Amino acid sequence: MTGFGGLEFMLNQQICFPQEDKNLCGVGVGRTFLYNCLNIPLTTAEFIERAQTGHEIIDETENGPILKTHNIVEDGTDEPNWDKIASYHNLSIYKDPNGTINKIMKLIDIGLWPIVHRPFELDGDGHYIIVYNINGKVQFFDPSREDGGFKEEDYDEFYNKWYLDGERWFMIMYDKVKHQDKIPVKTL
Repeated sequence: MTGFGGLEFMLNQQICFPQEDKNLCGVGVGRTFLYNCLNIPLTTAEFIERAQTGHEIIDETENGPILKTHNIVEDGTDEPNWDKIASYHNLSIYKDPNGTINKIMKLIDIGLWPIVHRPFELDGDGHYIIVYNINGKVQFFDPSREDGGFKEEDYDEFYNKWYLDGERWFMIMYDKVKHQDKIPVKTL
């Protein structure tokens, strides 16, 4: 089954959630990760409520910088939101700005699908995808309503596209008890 507008994408027995609005790619991949990797089912509203921080960001205007409250629906998901959702569910979080194919392969091998931040192909803004398999090609779910779904790219294509603001950023959340000895953080 595939679909948008609240419908899920099925991959074998896993469910992948598309973003439900323009800035909600992080919510889509966050829900996908939590459901498939940690057995935590959430609605979009629950994810946003649990991840919303209310932290302030600087918005640049013609008249100079102003502070505004970050809002997931308007501004997307950023690092403090990932920290808060992990904390809410008593999970540890691993974030790495220097990602490699080898690093994400090690996490997939233990059942944790890396959430990758890279430029969105349609406008170049930051966009989250989730990598679920690497087997000759990098296979991932793109939650975009415009051009999303299950995709695959060869290693070089994926690696070259995975560069935003000087980083190849990815993250995972994990259960401190269940996964601690399995997380190859020291070898990443």
